[in-house]
Amino acid sequence: MTPGDILVHLRLPFSFFLLPVWLLGVLVAGQGLDTTAVLSGIALHLFLYPASNAFNSYWDRDEGPIGGILNPPKVDRKLLIASIAWELPGLVLLFLAGLAPGLLGLVYSLCSKAYSWDGLRWKRFPRFSLLGIAIVQGSLVVLLCNPQVLGAAAGAANAATGGASPQFLAAALTSAVFLAAVYPLTQIYQHEADAARGDKTFSMLVGIRGTFIHSAACFLLAGAGLAWMLIALDPVAAPLRLALLLACLAPALGYFLRWATLAWKDSGAADFRRTMLMNLLASVGMNLFLIICLVQQSAA
Repeated sequence: MTPGDILVHLRLPFSFFLLPVWLLGVLVAGQGLDTTAVLSGIALHLFLYPASNAFNSYWDRDEGPIGGILNPPKVDRKLLIASIAWELPGLVLLFLAGLAPGLLGLVYSLCSKAYSWDGLRWKRFPRFSLLGIAIVQGSLVVLLCNPQVLGAAAGAANAATGGASPQFLAAALTSAVFLAAVYPLTQIYQHEADAARGDKTFSMLVGIRGTFIHSAACFLLAGAGLAWMLIALDPVAAPLRLALLLACLAPALGYFLRWATLAWKDSGAADFRRTMLMNLLASVGMNLFLIICLVQQSAA
């Protein structure tokens, strides 16, 4: 493999799709862009997420489209070595932020490897892998952004400052449900490739129609959780924020309904291009909404 091939498999732009989870964690922590937030954001989006992508690519050896890559280059052992080396700076940054962030980064690293490594390959177990992705890429990332909870976990906070607020718990749960909604949609066009490797993803388990039903239900639950959290964080600003949320997500919601209608009639509509467009619209909408909320929070 060439360095360019390795860079393609790192899929750095794909981190944009996961950015809303970190932004939500920063918002609910209420500390703005403090040291923990900045270091965790850099570590996750520039190092840990891309390293996980490359590690997954090495063990999957996909020849067809994968998340963010239409035509993935062939892989060899160089990609495995590169994926491990790439995540090391991210782990160092998290340990610089504190013991608890560093340990959580190790948990993320190990879980991401267990997901695709042939020795364990959690990806083979549809319900377990769905739950694992929801917790690790959802709740754990929110936890990384909350210095009070991290301090309590590391034994560095006292009873007056440690612990998790109801808003934080709502954000952690909402993030998990949001990931549970998005994750099966990223599998919907890979049924044949996953079956050829002996994997049985959640999307394969419930089928294409079942994937859309599941994702719609999870999106509704995540939306309800986010609405409650916004009201709890700031009851006065909540009505305006909820209106803003609907406006930012309207393109994604409209596209999801149209896409689901097309795929319901023709399973061929559940393809790579439409999946990536759905991810892009949802990510742009959520990122825009959360960035606006963070700017308002900083100005208050």
